[in-house]
Amino acid sequence: TDSITVSIENDIDTVPPSVLITSPADGATVSGYVTATAQASDNVAVERVVFAMQYLFMPPETLCQDFIAPYTCQGDTTAYPNGTYTLTVTAYDIAGNSSSQSISVTLDNEVDLEAPYVEITEPLDGAQVSGTITVCADAYDQDSGVDVVYFYIPDVMYPCWAQEEPYCCELDVSAVPGGEYELVAEAHDVAGNVGTDSITVTVGNPVSCQQWTAKNSEHLSAARAYRSWFTYYAAGSGDRLGSSSTTTTVYEMSDNPGFFRKGTCPQ
Repeated sequence: TDSITVSIENDIDTVPPSVLITSPADGATVSGYVTATAQASDNVAVERVVFAMQYLFMPPETLCQDFIAPYTCQGDTTAYPNGTYTLTVTAYDIAGNSSSQSISVTLDNEVDLEAPYVEITEPLDGAQVSGTITVCADAYDQDSGVDVVYFYIPDVMYPCWAQEEPYCCELDVSAVPGGEYELVAEAHDVAGNVGTDSITVTVGNPVSCQQWTAKNSEHLSAARAYRSWFTYYAAGSGDRLGSSSTTTTVYEMSDNPGFFRKGTCPQ
């Protein structure tokens, strides 16, 4: 055997990359969608460029990072409060060295505080409705734009909704008891403001009848009857039905659910 001694000396990269923010300019006022750009170079190779933004004394928030030149970052500033921010761009090389540049930018987005306009166009105020109806409204918002329009009868039913023009949808009122109700259209804009319009409609669904013939014990199980001692009575009306084994007929009108009468449906 034989051996020799060798000395290995690798060049260690300790040189940080250089970075320069090219847009926006230091002290610029920006709003809406903003594109930030930067130039970066290194004696070996740039690995990535990171864009971060800091507001007042809050921790910096990374907006995005880019691995390929030209290094750019685009973001929507409307979700941030207006004010002065520090934009910091940091370049990293493949050896882990880094360098940064920071500038100051002022965010000045117009705050949308105005509710959207909405007006119900169908059905007409005072209309009589039944079953499934088409409801429509005109809606617009000159600032952030209309996001969605809901239609509903308050405290009675779930809404239907439309998110694009024409703002129309189908509203099922077939299960709503007959009577006069307020129909509401509620328009939401992208900024979260809400505008409403309402009309009065009269729900007049056709009245139907359903009847059941069974032993009173079966009526009890189906909540069509109740028992007091050994006697059974129709739920709601209290009509006397008799004993457990007696077979009787009871009926229920659709406009008075839960109210059962002894006998067959009225002709």
